[in-house]
Amino acid sequence: MAKRYVLGIDTGTSAVKAVLADLRGVEVCVRTETTPVESPHEGWSEFDLQTDWLRVADAVRHLLSDTGIDPEDILAVGVTGKGWGCCYLDHELNPARKGILWNDARSAPYISEWARSGVLSEGCRISGNYFYTGDCGPVTRWLVDHEPETVQRVATVLFPPAWIVFRLSGKVKLAYGDASSLFDIRRRVFSDRLFEILGISSVRDRFPQPTECTELAGEVTHEAAQATGLKAGTPVVLGEVDVSACATGVGAVQAGDVCIILGTAHIVSICLDEPIFEPEVGLEMTHVDGKFLKLVPPAIATPNLDWYLETMGHADRAQAAAAQQDVFQYLEGQLAEIPPGAEGVVYHPYLSPMGERCPFTKLTAKGNFFGLGLQHSRHHLLKAIYEGVAFSALDSLTACQPRLTRVMLSGGGARSGVWAQVEADVLGTPVQVPAGTEFGARGAIFTALVAMGVYPDHRTALGAADSHGRTFNPDSARHALYQEYFGLYRQITRHLWDDWDLRAEILERARGDAARARESKT
Repeated sequence: MAKRYVLGIDTGTSAVKAVLADLRGVEVCVRTETTPVESPHEGWSEFDLQTDWLRVADAVRHLLSDTGIDPEDILAVGVTGKGWGCCYLDHELNPARKGILWNDARSAPYISEWARSGVLSEGCRISGNYFYTGDCGPVTRWLVDHEPETVQRVATVLFPPAWIVFRLSGKVKLAYGDASSLFDIRRRVFSDRLFEILGISSVRDRFPQPTECTELAGEVTHEAAQATGLKAGTPVVLGEVDVSACATGVGAVQAGDVCIILGTAHIVSICLDEPIFEPEVGLEMTHVDGKFLKLVPPAIATPNLDWYLETMGHADRAQAAAAQQDVFQYLEGQLAEIPPGAEGVVYHPYLSPMGERCPFTKLTAKGNFFGLGLQHSRHHLLKAIYEGVAFSALDSLTACQPRLTRVMLSGGGARSGVWAQVEADVLGTPVQVPAGTEFGARGAIFTALVAMGVYPDHRTALGAADSHGRTFNPDSARHALYQEYFGLYRQITRHLWDDWDLRAEILERARGDAARARESKT
């Protein structure tokens, strides 16, 4: 019997998704399971590897049950997931500790020192990557210095997508994109020099050699088949890291294409024919069909909206319920009444524990509203949040000065027509929101289709797909106004630069005083 479906798995930061699609990449069914993020200390961000796998197994099992599709009809499984961070396995290939996520900030002191000493610049010249606190290299250095007993037990270092590939297939494999932060991007191998300057040469031999994302990692094992409901022997394709998979899923596979992910992470990626290594911000990685991606990712996007709903959105929830509307639907109507520029309110979306990472690295950077007056409502603040996130994307793109051909928008924030229109007006270019919802898993599905020989390359696969969605065209008058506000947005950042450091120093002293006061009482 001819195979009719492909399964895509995307292990995100706060949820895992299992997506079933036909052989044109069209979604048939999606199943989502939430995954907890743990923060045992301030600035730490971790996840339980076994829980991640169990949630994947649950999602796949329920997906098959919901659709009634025979696992025999599934051609292959493609995998993607949260990038960077690290998974550490012992000699039995069990977790040696909790996994560390991309938004972890524990390595901040190393980043500060390496920025001063030139290590970050040297590393960028090798890999195209300007290290951030949640990258595997800095995180592993912290582990070497602070958890040497854990390092002694570690036999294999993987990245989160590779952990799921291992649990499905029993094979230890890495894709090129997974390895990007420690990669010599020209030679497509791990860089011994990078391990040396980061002080982690002692664990160099614990990283598997990476390979192409279209490689078959193995087949679904009998154990994985029992856990997921898949047929044992189903091919498992290595796949791309989530940012690359998402760019593929929305169609950003030609030079000049831009993919903006409005999700937990705010990923701005530009498809290139060759790596450019400039400016020394963001990171570069291999992409599909021999292309490269330049990532200039601000730290976060939708958590700014989450923060608003948690702190100021109680009345919105109540009013939406009274109107029998979803809260997001209700907010769309409210925001349509707020003029561009939120009547002078400018917002900087720097709420992440890691500060901001693109287009500048500033660990002490924090969010703020500028220009508040008595005439402003909470919805002015929310409109300013949408605009501030769009300004941060423009700020990152401006640093690279790319020649744009198309801009594709994805992530949870792309479901908002208001937000998508703000992005188009701020960028001054049409913004496409392709059909579908889970573009990371969709990218993994296309990679699986290419790996299995259904299509010769990703560009052909995407051409065969029905991905027509919505297009948001910029308004010239709104774009001109936003250009003025963008200049103000950047100028405020320069004015606050030293003030952020002063704030951090005051907080540190206050915490020290409070700790000493507690000790004196005991």
